[in-house]
Amino acid sequence: MSRVILSLTIVLLAFGSILGSHGHGHKAARSSGAFHGTATWFRPNVGACGEKSSEADYMIAMNTPQVSRHWES
Repeated sequence: MSRVILSLTIVLLAFGSILGSHGHGHKAARSSGAFHGTATWFRPNVGACGEKSSEADYMIAMNTPQVSRHWES
């Protein structure tokens, strides 16, 4: 259980630093509230960007309202 919590913490910290960066035409991240979800796992393969992922990669999934608040169309 502690490994899952550590993994999720690392993923969230890494993703937060990406959202907070200014570059590549992205808007700065602004928090407007908390999101809740369910942690899960799966066997990775080819992702949405066409790159093959491995079990060593950290990934998260976000819904459209969460993503669209941070990236310009």
